[in-house]
Amino acid sequence: GNGGAVMWNLGYKVTCHQHFDLRNFPFDRQELAMELRIDDLRIWNDFDFSVCSVQFHRNALALPEWYSYEPVVQRMGQFSFAGSTIKLQVVRKPYFFLTSIIGIVLMLSSLSLVLFSLPVEALMDRLNVILTLLLTEITFKFIIAETIPKIGHSTLLDDFVIRHLVY
Repeated sequence: GNGGAVMWNLGYKVTCHQHFDLRNFPFDRQELAMELRIDDLRIWNDFDFSVCSVQFHRNALALPEWYSYEPVVQRMGQFSFAGSTIKLQVVRKPYFFLTSIIGIVLMLSSLSLVLFSLPVEALMDRLNVILTLLLTEITFKFIIAETIPKIGHSTLLDDFVIRHLVY
């Protein structure tokens, strides 16, 4: 009879690529949006395209550096029966960067307070401490460059390290 509903279950294996906005690295939140729709205008009135569930391969969600959230499915705009958008949000786990980079930079910056314990007349000792700390921080910046994404602009972490280098 008329008015019956039919569910068509179809699975796809898809590989997606997304350019990440890394300005807030390592405290960044990324969103992957996948758009699924019926492109043939002749059948829009015949079908109601909707996504009932989204399943991700276990390897796609086993990301050691990220927390992943439940996907959100939304119907698309004016012709909502013609497609859906699936959004997956991931948030970086910043613990490694907090302890291994920010913690060390803070420790090196706080060592500059040693200058206040040296006598004013000990100019050479003060310069030695300042130059040693400066060279240590510059060397550390080069070492951590391997763990930081290489992009064309500075990130929040880059700004932090450079500000403490000046301090």
